[in-house]
Amino acid sequence: MKKIIDVNKIIDDYKRKEDERFERISEFEKGKIPYLLSFQESKSYINHCNNIEDSFLANLSDFNNTLNLPSETLPFLEPWFGVGIIAEAFGSKYYWWEKEAPTCHAIFDKLIELDNISVISTKMINMVLDAIVYFKNKTNNMLPICMTDIQSAIDTAILILDPCEVLTSTYTETKSLHKVLKKLNNLTIKFAKLQSEILERTLALPGHGFYFSTIKGNGIALSDDCLAISSPDINNNFLLPYDYEFGKEFGSVAMHSCGNWSHSMGLLPKSRYVSAIDCVLEGGNDVSFNIPEVIRDSFKKTNIIVQVRINPEVDESIKALNRLLHEDLKLVVCSIVDTKNHSYQFKKLKRILENFYNK
Repeated sequence: MKKIIDVNKIIDDYKRKEDERFERISEFEKGKIPYLLSFQESKSYINHCNNIEDSFLANLSDFNNTLNLPSETLPFLEPWFGVGIIAEAFGSKYYWWEKEAPTCHAIFDKLIELDNISVISTKMINMVLDAIVYFKNKTNNMLPICMTDIQSAIDTAILILDPCEVLTSTYTETKSLHKVLKKLNNLTIKFAKLQSEILERTLALPGHGFYFSTIKGNGIALSDDCLAISSPDINNNFLLPYDYEFGKEFGSVAMHSCGNWSHSMGLLPKSRYVSAIDCVLEGGNDVSFNIPEVIRDSFKKTNIIVQVRINPEVDESIKALNRLLHEDLKLVVCSIVDTKNHSYQFKKLKRILENFYNK
């Protein structure tokens, strides 16, 4: 990844694209425009993050490639070093691989072992904070940067404690589990505030995975992948309360989960702290897909922004997209581009959306 990149040229190009696109993004967030269409370069920085310099160079390359795609949104940089940042603080070990994302493994087997758990390391937390400073310095504070991929309390719990023990404890050790989740959530909130203070005016919100993010955006992105594997009852009692508490600290939360979590989507509009959600649409590029009608009926008329990720080959997702569309749904349609005919794909999607909303 150590290739020469003209940062100043990228900054100039970004400013031009910002002038072209920012007003539409702003109008969308205010509810004056019903949809945004976002094309994104695949994120190479996920596989090139063993050190801060490599992460920055990969980020800048992805940023530049995305900037040159047809799109109605703007790119941003991200100090991404895996999903176990908070878990590592409590003792979980990081494993680094060449040209692959790092992994973080749970080190405890029983919930009782976490009774007096405390922070024993700030290595990964400091790496993220140092990366933010590095990114800002290298770009002269002229490019937007989001926070790292912030994980929910339960996502962190399964990187510290055996996942089966975590889920079993939602039935057998509820009080003890809540105590642990509260402690994890508190450190996550503190970590997010530290990032925000350093990023200052370069902070892109909501951030990670939400492609309509800008330096004037709202809320903070939170990944809660356990929403897809837990029942609505468990989600309502052990996951969402901590996600909402996180959102309350920052005004609102933008929530992502991989896989199919449509069985619990209807719970989110009950909270006033959810500003956006991200999910994969049927026909998209994930291990399992969300049902278009459930997404639509859960979030129409709620003012919650719905971002759906679709297949790069648009034809694979058109039927599902047509089932999702609703005049009272704030919609961001996103494709992670891996095709060479992206201009054709963009125009085709744009035509579908324009035809629906102008009928």
